[in-house]
Amino acid sequence: MSSGTRGCGVIHDLPDELHAALRQRARSEGMTMSDYVSKVLERDLSRPTVAEWVARQRGGPTRENDVMSALGAVRERALVADVEIRLIT
Repeated sequence: MSSGTRGCGVIHDLPDELHAALRQRARSEGMTMSDYVSKVLERDLSRPTVAEWVARQRGGPTRENDVMSALGAVRERALVADVEIRLIT
């Protein structure tokens, strides 16, 4: 993923505990914080998102309304079977 050129980025309002953990982790890896954060982000971005993974497993794009469609189908079956379903919100 590295192209040799580097952009400039700053993370604002990083919680102190997270900053300390990153600093310690970078130090233990013998890296600068900038290099360590770049490594972590590169590793994370090299993996598919859950939606991308699901789409690959299905062999096509995911639909955001899959869950709602499934709930609608269950509700219809419950009405036919005269069963009450309540969603917890």
